[in-house]
Amino acid sequence: MKKGTFIEYDLSEKDKSELSFFHSLFFEKVGYFKNAYEHYISRDDPDSFLIILCTKGKGYLKIYDHTYEIRKGMLCFTFPHIPHTYGADKENPWSIYWAHFLTGDAQIADLMSRYQITPETPVMEDLDYTQLSEGFQRILTDIYRTTPHGLRYRQSIFSELIFKIFFLRSQMEQKDSWMNLVIEYVHSHLAERLTLDDIANALHVSKYHLSHKFSKELGISVRQYIMEVRMNQAKTLLVSTQKDIREIAELCGYDNSMYFSNAFKTKTGCSPTYYRKNMLGK
Repeated sequence: MKKGTFIEYDLSEKDKSELSFFHSLFFEKVGYFKNAYEHYISRDDPDSFLIILCTKGKGYLKIYDHTYEIRKGMLCFTFPHIPHTYGADKENPWSIYWAHFLTGDAQIADLMSRYQITPETPVMEDLDYTQLSEGFQRILTDIYRTTPHGLRYRQSIFSELIFKIFFLRSQMEQKDSWMNLVIEYVHSHLAERLTLDDIANALHVSKYHLSHKFSKELGISVRQYIMEVRMNQAKTLLVSTQKDIREIAELCGYDNSMYFSNAFKTKTGCSPTYYRKNMLGK
């Protein structure tokens, strides 16, 4: 297997003294490892934070006896004095941006905890990782020829990158409230045409993120959920009203009563008419 390329920049003691005003947040080492074949690191007592952004392939991170698979687009952290191990997948080694960083500001650590960046939850996914990748690229471009002013500029980019992660995380938290909005939207628009695209557009969210989160939280797809709600609504209307099958089909979002009847029978094992008679008889 072709081995990858490796870029690493370490701050000298002189660099650190000239960057003292960045004490609240600064990287000590930063780099990029492309196609990191046989990459493996184990630390028993690290003295800094570490951020890893996977842009290709796969790897893993082990903290507290829990092993996480890290794939393209995922971000992971390690923490001072917390033992950890990480490395590349043997068959499909990762390409990663990474930085060891320190903070002398308790508020930064509090923010990390606030956004669930902790040893218990060290992995983040579903972020717009292209923005973070671009930040690392800006830091590393011509870094070997950088001046003190250039290094200060790169440290400011790194600070921006970390706060960008906090911002993206906060957006994800807001998007998590979509779940209730999706459920409310489905119930209030049950008689209308409903697709994943329709719901995502109405709520101004990505249909891919919405689909992933919904399935992860409820264990079924948005389409399956719509079907469940429609069938439950149909059962209620069949038993509690005198509406004919055509009306009930329309109220449940079906333009064609025959299609509705077939869908109902597939779901329940009996026709709407038989269900009504059987349930009313009981």
